[in-house]
Amino acid sequence: MKGALNLWLTLAFATATLSYDRPSASIVMNDRAAYHAYALNDGMCNQRGNPQRSLVIPGPEIVSQFSVCQGRNEFGELVSDTSGSVYCNGTLIHLWNDARDHIGDSKTFVDRASNFSGSQINIALYHVLSKRNFTVSEFLEEVDSMFEFHHPGKELTDYENSRFPHTPSFILSIRPQARTFRAWTKIVHHYWNNLDRTMIQNCFNDKTYGTQAQLLPGPGSPSVGTTLGASGYSPSAGEQCATSIIRLEHPFVIAGGRFREQYYWDSFFVMEGLLAANMTYLARTTLLNFMDEIRSYGFIPNGGRKYYLNRSQPPLFIHMLHAYVHNTNDTAVLHGALPLAEVSSFSPYISNSLTRALEQKELRWWAENRGIAVKSPRDSSVTHFVYHYNVNADGPRPEVSDFGSGNEEKLILVVNQSYAEDWMTAWCDEQPPTREEEFRMYSELASGAESGWDYTARWMSDPYNLPEDRIEQMRRVQIRRIIPVDLNSILYRCHILIAELYERAVDDESPYAWQHKQRHEIAASLLKSAILDLHWNENKTGFYDFELDTHGSKLKGPRTGRIKNFWSGATFTPFWSGIWPESVRTNQSRTMEAFSGMRDLLKRYGGPLPATVTKSGQQWDFPNAWPPLQYVAIKALQNIPYNLSTADAFRFAKTSTPQGQLGVEYDKLPVMDGENITGRELDGSTSSSWRNVMLKELSMRYMTSAFCNWNVTAKLRDDEIEAIVQDNPREDAWLDHFPGAMYEKLNAWDVTRRGHGGEYEVQTGFGWTNG
Repeated sequence: MKGALNLWLTLAFATATLSYDRPSASIVMNDRAAYHAYALNDGMCNQRGNPQRSLVIPGPEIVSQFSVCQGRNEFGELVSDTSGSVYCNGTLIHLWNDARDHIGDSKTFVDRASNFSGSQINIALYHVLSKRNFTVSEFLEEVDSMFEFHHPGKELTDYENSRFPHTPSFILSIRPQARTFRAWTKIVHHYWNNLDRTMIQNCFNDKTYGTQAQLLPGPGSPSVGTTLGASGYSPSAGEQCATSIIRLEHPFVIAGGRFREQYYWDSFFVMEGLLAANMTYLARTTLLNFMDEIRSYGFIPNGGRKYYLNRSQPPLFIHMLHAYVHNTNDTAVLHGALPLAEVSSFSPYISNSLTRALEQKELRWWAENRGIAVKSPRDSSVTHFVYHYNVNADGPRPEVSDFGSGNEEKLILVVNQSYAEDWMTAWCDEQPPTREEEFRMYSELASGAESGWDYTARWMSDPYNLPEDRIEQMRRVQIRRIIPVDLNSILYRCHILIAELYERAVDDESPYAWQHKQRHEIAASLLKSAILDLHWNENKTGFYDFELDTHGSKLKGPRTGRIKNFWSGATFTPFWSGIWPESVRTNQSRTMEAFSGMRDLLKRYGGPLPATVTKSGQQWDFPNAWPPLQYVAIKALQNIPYNLSTADAFRFAKTSTPQGQLGVEYDKLPVMDGENITGRELDGSTSSSWRNVMLKELSMRYMTSAFCNWNVTAKLRDDEIEAIVQDNPREDAWLDHFPGAMYEKLNAWDVTRRGHGGEYEVQTGFGWTNG
């Protein structure tokens, strides 16, 4: 950090009056107007980029300081970590992104560890840039060789899972006639072995790099001064390696592709798959890692990198905890987990020795950092306490994505993401932004990433009339003004589930468990009232987001707003969480109306349920169909009470969809250019319950889509099917490396198409699709 500041201070004084008109002498530019002119002509705003152009170093008025990027130990204490000045903020990451057209996948940079510490890199960078002015290409070559950045993921190694069940019971239960499906399911189950990871103490898992560079202690690490693996000590500043990784002490499952670390909300869907396969050990270690992060940071970050430390993701830790305990009856984990999940400062499980470590808790963090008071639109005397995504960011998101050409057949679907895209969104306009405008834009974009829906027209102003230009679309993101229906439904369910967990704990060791159970039931009741008041539209028979009239950190008092007329797959989250409006709960016709929009979309298109019905080019918009949203929709259907699902599919097919439920009329839904693939008419050819018909249809769309896209690359043969279904554990190891790609997103157009668009190439692996 000192190296970068010395560079700025030394050179900024010498070049304070330089402008873009004198590039040969412009080693540093600290004037915002001058740097804006440079960016438009030769810099980050000019995507044609010239690798032979002179390197221009931005001063502190240009490069924002990403303020949260430092590791903590098990006590929540900051460790002596200077990696943030390399991977999160400062001169190097900005210059690297300025040269993005010549480096391919820029997330590669922030995921590449170095043999040197962050302070050593900055000192060396200062000396290098002081010698002479580099061209862009010369700079990239110099940095790559000098600082010994290694391939991403060198801090991790594959986890050898000796407990791996080769053929879990759910595979054995698949009927013999479905041999292809059974073989495919078994192959996908074996893919878990490709996604299991564990940390190593040294920075690199390649012995040729030596062992002198050590990972710093992280959440759950032994205390400073105690043994750290074989070395017996915590590394000094000179012995540290620069890395963005958050050191975790337990094995975990990565998402796949370019996502090489543990992620928050992905892990919920991963855990569903682990528990179904009886892989309870990995499910437990996943929870333990999250518990360590809550102890150290006070919350669960977006992912397992330091550049994620200013934001979280949809809060599903309590959902994971409940699923684990429900499936394993392992109530011992509650001793450590319940205090970390709590809201209040008092919990029956807190002992004197843990008091300091348990001061920060998951639900409290969400209440204090993402809670907001909102007036009822129906009764101004009523105020609700609800939640929204609201990251305060003072710089671009450091994580960066792929760059290439928009060729769908080759799966290179590009975009200029994260650091570069954030900076471009703020700066590449006719006038340079003020600091306040710049930080507001960074905060909106980081909040969009926190939602997991990065990005979608759902978070944008005037979502049905978006410009085609991606940067112009991103300037319309205003997620902090939106009270998301799914976020509040998830937190409602958190209170319901933690109340149930306290009931499980009452016979354990807590005489106060019933009091805490009742407290969470009251909190759930209040949040349910808020969701029904703010998000339920009686005329459209659906749940929608709520949009505030204004947003700003300086505003005081409860906010006002109105329901937002925009349909998304999030509309079914309250039903999954168990929230049923009175008019629906007591009337089967109204229940069918609530799900009639889903029926219309399955009739219109041939694939799974789309995220939205807006075709913006953003990855969480049409036609992409995401596995988490299929899960929520299926769970919502399963939650329909029996007395509301007795009608047959024929009657459901004749149920009228309330006007405007999908945001646009049926004949205005997106159409495909060139060919028209339609879904299946759910016309009641069976006398089965309408709910069961919908469940079967949606489930089969998802499974068929996942299989068809996988088999394009796998090309499963009949002889392979026969060998796989023999269930011979000694010969099953080859299945770990069976060809075929499980994609992170699917396509609503048709089951034979994969998802596309958005901020990076379509990723394979893939944790939540498998789960």
